[in-house]
Amino acid sequence: MGQIDSTALDTVVYGLSNIGHYNGWNIAFSGILVVFGGLVLIALTIFAFNKLSALVETFRTKSETPKQPAKTNISLTDKEEKIPEEHLVAISVAVELYRRLHLETLQSTVTFARGELNSNWKAGTRFGLRKS
Repeated sequence: MGQIDSTALDTVVYGLSNIGHYNGWNIAFSGILVVFGGLVLIALTIFAFNKLSALVETFRTKSETPKQPAKTNISLTDKEEKIPEEHLVAISVAVELYRRLHLETLQSTVTFARGELNSNWKAGTRFGLRKS
C-alpha cells in the first residue's frame, strides 16, 4: 500500500506525448473555451447595456415636449475679438495667486523629508539586535 512502484518511475514520458497521456489537450481546449466564452458574454452584456441606454434615452427625449428657445436680438459674428496680451498675463497671475492662497498644493511635487523614521523595522539597530 505505501510502496512506490519502481516501474512507474522508469516510464516517465517527456514532450507532447505526455500532454496527451493525461488528457492535457482536452483540459487546455476546455479552459480556452471557457475563457473566451466568458469574454464573449462580457462583450455581449456591454453591447446590450449600450443599446438599452440608447433606447431609454430616445424614449425619454420623445416623451419630453420640446421647448421653444427664447428669441434674442444678439447677432453672432464670425469675427473673434483678440484679447490683449497684458490682459492674459493679468488673468493668469490672478489665477495663480488665487490657487496658491486658497487651494491645496499640487500633489505632483516630490519632496524628500529628512528625519527619524518611526518604523519598527529600523528599531533593531537602536537596540543592538541587528548589526552591520
